[in-house]
Amino acid sequence: MRLLRVRLIATIFLALGCLAIESNVWAQEALLVRVEPSGLVRVTRGGVEMAVIELNAHGPQWKHAPQDTAKAEVRELVEGMGRRVVGTMPVPNTDDGAIKFSEVVRLLGQALRLEYDVAVTKAMKLNGLQVSILLPVDVYADKEVLISHPDADPPGCDVAEATAGRRVLCLGR
Repeated sequence: MRLLRVRLIATIFLALGCLAIESNVWAQEALLVRVEPSGLVRVTRGGVEMAVIELNAHGPQWKHAPQDTAKAEVRELVEGMGRRVVGTMPVPNTDDGAIKFSEVVRLLGQALRLEYDVAVTKAMKLNGLQVSILLPVDVYADKEVLISHPDADPPGCDVAEATAGRRVLCLGR
């Protein structure tokens, strides 16, 4: 019997430069990105967590496989403009099945570009495989979060290097 290998390549642009919280000083603070040893990404500005981005899966019976359970290696990109994470994330209830992933994280001014290349280690049932963008309610209360195509960005949300067919998450007023 031949097994089908599933591969997913996704690119996400997070345009955080258009985010403003009633204070011009805070909005001008530098965007900081921390890539944790598992590949989980934390985005902060002015000491405030703006977003957490993680790859995660759900195995049979919806058993959650969060990225913070992954065993991974983080390396600086050759050009020093980001990080590459290569790792394996175990998926519960799959007889030792896992998700192998390669993740590239680049800071593009006030935007963040994430690329994922994902494959399974064996044939297994998955109820879900996704990249989650977790936004803290206290930061975004009374704000609008807009997801758009790069070729139809809202005013004030400019993402360099955007290509057709890629998604942009523009966090705005």
